[in-house]
Amino acid sequence: MMKSPSIAFVILACVGLFPACSSSSGGPSGSGGSGTGTGGSGTGTGGSGTGTGGSATGGNGTGGSATGGNGTGGGSGGSATGGNGSGGAGGAAGSGSATGGAAGGNASGCAGLALCDNFDSQAAGAAPDSSLWTMIGAKTCNGQGTPWPFAVDSTQSHSPPNSMKVMGGDSCGPLMLNTSAFTKLTGSDVYGRFYMRLSDTSMMFDHAFLMALGLTSGTLNTGTQNYLQLASEGTGTSNVFMWQISDGDVLPDKNSAGGATSTYPAANTWTCVEFHVSSSTGALETWVNGNPVAGLTFVPGTTTKMSGVNDQWTAPSPFKPMSIGFGWTVFSGENLTIWFDDIAVGPTKIGCN
Repeated sequence: MMKSPSIAFVILACVGLFPACSSSSGGPSGSGGSGTGTGGSGTGTGGSGTGTGGSATGGNGTGGSATGGNGTGGGSGGSATGGNGSGGAGGAAGSGSATGGAAGGNASGCAGLALCDNFDSQAAGAAPDSSLWTMIGAKTCNGQGTPWPFAVDSTQSHSPPNSMKVMGGDSCGPLMLNTSAFTKLTGSDVYGRFYMRLSDTSMMFDHAFLMALGLTSGTLNTGTQNYLQLASEGTGTSNVFMWQISDGDVLPDKNSAGGATSTYPAANTWTCVEFHVSSSTGALETWVNGNPVAGLTFVPGTTTKMSGVNDQWTAPSPFKPMSIGFGWTVFSGENLTIWFDDIAVGPTKIGCN
């Protein structure tokens, strides 16, 4: 039972100068003759993607293929291979390298957002970046003794090389709290995305949380502040994710029927969690690995309240997050190890990438 509130929560487009590339959808090798093409050399500008006019195999290609130092112009109708990408239809060569969707060179795909931290700029063993995070409950509830291990780790990561590793916790923390992101968000909608990895999921929990949204200003106090937590809760036969304000204000209901509408990550696997809250509508939405989770979503006017499933939920008012925290805060459960990576907060859905 909860004793006090708490907060858990290429197209390899023939990259380089390979001797041959697989055939494109435009058919067999082009008929423009072999030899050095006349499309000209230089880095292509057509963007990346496999060409659709024919395949470039050595010197063949419709109109002739151009193979040159750092990229090729390509003959008309054929494909050409560029320095780090391949040309599309019409023989334009690709420019730039494929980055797999990373924004601004940041592998976590969140550069430019209100909060973006993948812990990769820090050395293994370092504490959370103090320019972004404030530590809460680091030295147990009595504030004495050795702090809970909470440090950058290079042995596990979603986007290499690093993640943040937390080992153990109690009802006061530990967790790292960010408030600066919310001063940059001026609208009514807040979206978040993070990756997590649990060392074990076999033990049933009564109440432990890994992420929380503070709903009042200032430093979050797990004993007195109003906040929304993403908790690990046992629902009879399994652990599930559950949103929780208090023991009586949860989503979904804490029983087998409610739990069946939620989900929970597998052990030792990176899991992407996304959320959305709206202060204008009171909506709360959740996605896990890109899939919406019905039991963790309630949109007023759209979601139907069902007895014994989601009827214990009432959105807080005002529903405007002012901080976000991550850690492992335990009221009843296992002192396991949890890793976090690629944490992001912004005004629109971020996605798992």
